[in-house]
Amino acid sequence: MTRGTADDVTLVFLASQFEVITSRYEQDGPHVLWGQAKSLHVLGHTLLAGQQPPAARKELFRIRGGLARRWRAGMTDASAL
Repeated sequence: MTRGTADDVTLVFLASQFEVITSRYEQDGPHVLWGQAKSLHVLGHTLLAGQQPPAARKELFRIRGGLARRWRAGMTDASAL
């Protein structure tokens, strides 16, 4: 994978890691998970700085936006998903 591209494997990895953070939020809390969430945010930002097909770019925005909404909603409000 070259810098800035997002293939299907990368998108699945990013989404699955956000799900891990979401599932651990109640148990570990935001202070413990902040570093991992920030790293994934930076990865998403780096990927968006590159070029992707429209569908992959849309998925990147969906994944990153989902984490932001969940974080603001305390990651427990199902409507934030």
